[in-house]
Amino acid sequence: MTFIGAVGLSLWMGQAVSAGPLQRSQVIAEPTWILHLDFDQLKQTQLGQYLTGEMAKPEAQDKFAAFQAVFNFDPRKDLKGLTMYGAGTAPEDGVLLVLGEFDPVRLTTLAKGAQDYESTPFKQYTINSWTDNKKRRHAAAEGGNKPRVYSAIHPSGVVVFGQKADRIRDALEVLDKAQPNLETNPQFSEAIAAASHPSLWAATKRVGLPSNDLNAAVFKQARMITLTMGEKEQNVTAELSLEANNEEVAQNIQSICQGLLALLALKNDNPDLVKLARSLSVSRTNARVEVALRIPSADVLKGLQDATAKKAEEQKP
Repeated sequence: MTFIGAVGLSLWMGQAVSAGPLQRSQVIAEPTWILHLDFDQLKQTQLGQYLTGEMAKPEAQDKFAAFQAVFNFDPRKDLKGLTMYGAGTAPEDGVLLVLGEFDPVRLTTLAKGAQDYESTPFKQYTINSWTDNKKRRHAAAEGGNKPRVYSAIHPSGVVVFGQKADRIRDALEVLDKAQPNLETNPQFSEAIAAASHPSLWAATKRVGLPSNDLNAAVFKQARMITLTMGEKEQNVTAELSLEANNEEVAQNIQSICQGLLALLALKNDNPDLVKLARSLSVSRTNARVEVALRIPSADVLKGLQDATAKKAEEQKP
């Protein structure tokens, strides 16, 4: 697959499951990181219209029909939003919020049929849990406990998933407005306000890079890193914004980024990397460094079409 096709495919894979802007009232006040996906915004773009057409093809229709028969839920129409955040640095501290038009009775029935099902009452809710089969074998080989998935349904139309019961409880408390939410966090709120409702929005206030590398140590001094992806003025765009502690650190980061782009531009044996370098730009405003990607939507769309045609040709008997 070409570079152009890979960009379009990754954009689709990352975004095709959600809709609506980030609801700060649904997220804990002090997350370590946040990722939000906006399917409604994507559907308004050229890429979104192409991908919507792909989902309407007969082969895709059959798969969605099978999914709907099991869950009584069509992701193309009923899924309204997806937000992930971390309450800590460990993967087990992550929480997934899924907003949509669900059949709570069907979801509960399916959960009860899962392996090692258990239920725990919490206030007016029921926290369901079951064994995570994907991680069970690895945990058994390591001599650890069986990893579990925890879930609860909130009446606002949000289904909460996590790997710890405590994180589910905290999420429900936030949704009930019994605990502070992200609206009280000025650092994240400022980053969200500057994003202008992109298709994908992600941010972290920490960078977990090895401290034994000088360049990595420079990046670790950032206060906030934000990533946005979307489509603007018939161009696929992506912006990585890094807010440093001071201008001196920002200058160092800018120099590192410019050096990396210069190296990519010299990779004459790899046209995709050269094209990537030419599509990227680095700028700095005070203590903020921005790396921007801008590719014509028509080029990305052609890359997707070529990749789809190639895959179909390879699957022919």
